[in-house]
Amino acid sequence: VQNLNLFMSVNPASNRRRVREYTDGEDDLIKHVLAALSTSTWELEESFLARWSDVINFDKFPRSAKVPELVSRIRQASKSSPHIVLVEPDAVDKLVDQFPDAHAREFLSPAAAAITQVPNGAVRAPLYIVSPKKILTGSGDGESMVSRRTYVEASTLSRKVREITQIDAVTRENVNSQLRLVSFVLQGFRTQLYNNLVLEASNTDSLDLAIPGLQGAIKRNFILAMITHLTEGRYLPLNEVRIDGSEMSYLSKSQRDELYELQKSEKSDKPFFPIDFSIGQSSDYIDADSFVSDGASRSREKSRWDVMSDYAHRLESVLRKLIRVYLRMDDYKAVENIRSWSESEIREWFDKLTEVDLEPKLKAINQEIIENFKAFQQDIIDSSLLEEREGSNAARLNYYDQSRLFAYVLDRTISRLPWGLMAKFTMDVVNNSEDMSMGQKPSFIEYAYSNQMSPFAIVTPDFLTEVMDKKVADMQVGSFNSKCNALLSQGATNE
Repeated sequence: VQNLNLFMSVNPASNRRRVREYTDGEDDLIKHVLAALSTSTWELEESFLARWSDVINFDKFPRSAKVPELVSRIRQASKSSPHIVLVEPDAVDKLVDQFPDAHAREFLSPAAAAITQVPNGAVRAPLYIVSPKKILTGSGDGESMVSRRTYVEASTLSRKVREITQIDAVTRENVNSQLRLVSFVLQGFRTQLYNNLVLEASNTDSLDLAIPGLQGAIKRNFILAMITHLTEGRYLPLNEVRIDGSEMSYLSKSQRDELYELQKSEKSDKPFFPIDFSIGQSSDYIDADSFVSDGASRSREKSRWDVMSDYAHRLESVLRKLIRVYLRMDDYKAVENIRSWSESEIREWFDKLTEVDLEPKLKAINQEIIENFKAFQQDIIDSSLLEEREGSNAARLNYYDQSRLFAYVLDRTISRLPWGLMAKFTMDVVNNSEDMSMGQKPSFIEYAYSNQMSPFAIVTPDFLTEVMDKKVADMQVGSFNSKCNALLSQGATNE
């Protein structure tokens, strides 16, 4: 190829006067390229581009890259402050959605600074939570509020943050802030668990089948099920969660009552669990072969509900191990002791905290969950189950269906973990971090501002959605939802 000239422009933000001169404030790609490539002594003509060139646009800063990097900068922004700011993932999402075309250099640092800024006059506290406003201020509908500009002024970002988010101090006196803290820790733990499981499943051969043509079938469907489960049910509704206010020992009786009332008001529009099952070992069913058909027995045949309840009980001990990793506790008794641990015990926790490679522990936990899933696969289609014996369409579960039901089992187990203790741990650690001898330890700085396995982590599923085949996902989700409706109908007729 002869006479080929290649020009490159990377986010031309150095000369704003020239950008305005060429673009007249419009986001016109060609004019931005002209502004970037022209100099004071040489000017590129638009006609040249039109006749002799083509512009290959690598201008987009995709959401999948923007959100994780913004989350990282948000956590780092609090590092030099006398307080920690937790930002709910929904607040991050709303801010990113307002500036879909903004350049990285123009957007990330100002956005992180704006969303973590504590306004003058706010209640002083060592911990704050940023959440989306339920009623947005400003004029116009949601679409008109979105900025399509690639260059964003810091003042514009600050104004937009104030419009779409609110920042509240987390204090022992404010019960609503305590519920927001429980929700933040819970949803972060849950999302990180599914992130970890998808990565583990992707890198293991334990889900592979020794059948030509079907070797990766279970793995593909397990990964797809975990991702779609998280995107379909982005958050576990608080009204489905056991929150024991007595675990938060700093709350009075009246505050605990208020907490329960606030929790009940968090009810979602429709049931989160498509199949209603408890957690625990079922004991009121009998083997199908010994079932008495004349009505003398009040027991019932074992069903999928019983299998799901049993596995929710089994997984409790596994997820308790993950809580220990999350809180950097040596054993589960230490977790239970958070309810009444003393100042000296909190200081001892800081003293023992080290930067350690968590990968071996996390891998072992993930593998244990996957092994439980493999056993669950067999039990949920066992020929002795009521659904299998009746032979209805609802009994025919493919690999995706089995994986989605297992995800609901995981969520049921998550809903019964000690979230009151997790919130109290976070409050106690933050309050004691104000002591510089503890709060400035490198190990605590890493734990609070960088580590993903921490109650302070802002966890999003963005990288998961990038690897999902949306067309296949929509088809599987639709089929699964139809089967759930059939299962619910069947359950109603067999109760």
